[in-house]
Amino acid sequence: ADLKRAFDLPGTPEEIHFQRYSLAQEFLRTRVHYRQGAAELIKYLKALGKKLEIVTTTRRCNIDVYTSQNESMIAAAPLSEIMDLIVTRDDVAHVKPDPEGFYKVLDALKAEPSECIMVEDALAGIRGAKSAGIDSVVIEERHNADDRAQLEAAALARFASPAALLKEIQAEIEAAAGGIHCMRSSS
Repeated sequence: ADLKRAFDLPGTPEEIHFQRYSLAQEFLRTRVHYRQGAAELIKYLKALGKKLEIVTTTRRCNIDVYTSQNESMIAAAPLSEIMDLIVTRDDVAHVKPDPEGFYKVLDALKAEPSECIMVEDALAGIRGAKSAGIDSVVIEERHNADDRAQLEAAALARFASPAALLKEIQAEIEAAAGGIHCMRSSS
């Protein structure tokens, strides 16, 4: 009804809503792709035997599109095979920055916060993880540029991209084999 009024659109509010929903679903199926390096990062972590979970403010129906209809994402790294758990906004009463989703992950893993690390791109996620006692690293994203100083203050490290984080993990594994261990920030 708001779109109809604001733009004087033809059709009923229900028809406009259906058309908007159909366009959004088509977008999710065909235009949403992994950020460069993200698929490689999660496949690498999975190959190391890491448990991987997602805590997202996205609705379950959108995640279902990514896992069953988005051919690009399925071909690159199928979430349904790689992720051990996906907690969506439909699975919690309160979304990030509330820590409820992170507590669900800790409970499912039967893990302590100190055994986990969150990879985030948004301040709400960093704050939610921190409230649950989980340390985070942040990956830069165009939508988080205004929060950069707060993100850097709250996260263990900042990375320019998923590929930069993957490179750091690989370097740490190699260094650990030689007895050296540290987490560096990458620009």
